[in-house]
Amino acid sequence: MPRAKEFDPDTVLERAMNLFWEKGYEATSIKMLVEHMGINRFSLYSTFGDKHQLFVSACERYDKKMHEAEISILESSEDGLESIRRYLTTLVDRFIGENGNRGCFMTSTTVELAPHDTVANDKTGAFLLKMQAAFYRALGRAAERGELRDPHKLNDYARFLTSTAQGLSVLAKVSPSREILESVVNVSMESLA
Repeated sequence: MPRAKEFDPDTVLERAMNLFWEKGYEATSIKMLVEHMGINRFSLYSTFGDKHQLFVSACERYDKKMHEAEISILESSEDGLESIRRYLTTLVDRFIGENGNRGCFMTSTTVELAPHDTVANDKTGAFLLKMQAAFYRALGRAAERGELRDPHKLNDYARFLTSTAQGLSVLAKVSPSREILESVVNVSMESLA
């Protein structure tokens, strides 16, 4: 009879996600993962597979976590532009917070791995498309309310806002200043109305 796991897989996956988020995929070794997760190598491999499989699970965890915590701001609101501002402001709040200089896990993954790792490319691409679709729906509500400068450019605006969100993430890594990040949000919002 196999032994029961002496750890919670969700808890240790959260730890792995945070380590990958902080260090990146290439700079994170199995030794670092084992120490940070608080499990042994055998448990890591038998529960999550190899390092790449663990990383993919961490990407999926981040996607789910951010969808519940942030992208849902765009999807659960009846507001148009105000929901977009709330979403971008939530990003700013996170990026200037205690661990804000990590930016966005998916943005970092896109830059580091997507060009040569098809699985990472698929995961990050799906994340960005989900964000873009949420922006599109919020923009649709804004168009119905007459809040947009040009209501015929919903796709263009949604792509622009997705790029803005990712740009905030990158900028926060080098300039985690509320004033700087909020100025980007303000100019972005002004360009829509």
